[in-house]
Amino acid sequence: MFEARNGITADTITADEFERSADRQHIALTLTCPGCGADAMFRRRSIDGRKATFWARHARPDCPFASGGTGDTEYRALEETEPRTPAEHVVKVRPAQRGGAPASGPRIEHDPDARPADPGSRGRHTAAGEATSEVVPTRGLRAILRTLIRDPAYRTSTDLLVLPGRDKDYRHQVRNVCVRTLDVTEDHLHPARRRLYWGEIRWAAAGRGSYWLNTERWGTLTVRLPQVAAAELLATHGLSDIEDLIGARFILYGWLTASEDRQFVHVRDPEWFDIRLGSEDPAIA
Repeated sequence: MFEARNGITADTITADEFERSADRQHIALTLTCPGCGADAMFRRRSIDGRKATFWARHARPDCPFASGGTGDTEYRALEETEPRTPAEHVVKVRPAQRGGAPASGPRIEHDPDARPADPGSRGRHTAAGEATSEVVPTRGLRAILRTLIRDPAYRTSTDLLVLPGRDKDYRHQVRNVCVRTLDVTEDHLHPARRRLYWGEIRWAAAGRGSYWLNTERWGTLTVRLPQVAAAELLATHGLSDIEDLIGARFILYGWLTASEDRQFVHVRDPEWFDIRLGSEDPAIA
């Protein structure tokens, strides 16, 4: 459903309005279904292009906003979605997902020693004259990091990664957007561009309200990790102390900055920072 009731104002609010609201955290706890009053939850814009919506565990089976009901505009919108065809050699990068119960250990990916499947191998047949649009397969940050660690050829490939920009998503070649900390130069400072920086954490320490992760060599960049983001990251991976990150490999989508003789990348969006523990992979190839 594209609308929910805002318990603070008693008015209805659309999913788009909620997504843009500066008070989302407070409004989210008061959202209810306009039809049956059940608690409503926000579902952000889908990676396959579906609009942001709300959903609820409806209190009545005959609620008009239940799936397929007369008020369920989300259901009708999905029914009218045009067929999609897969894009070739293009992958949309998914941000990390955290929250809920702490993980009992590192997240497991199927067949960890297999190369990524060819995104162009999947397809959908359409009738003559039927409209189609491109569908882009997705991979998580950790999966991208795993391939960067294990496959040197991938690091210099022309495969395309779809990543968010200031106003829309953009496609970047892997060799241009993925930068290992050992390869960072002053050329990455100007012009300022958001990139996927990755490498190995050699030291972690607290200071000035944040954690500071030193990478690979003394002269390579330092990652600034806010305390709240660090707590979520440690809980997700079942770690108890920031120093447990030493030896882990990280990937971060952000901007490179410099101060005096040091270079930094600040974790401004925690969902665009993730790690793989040192025990999950061999030495960087």
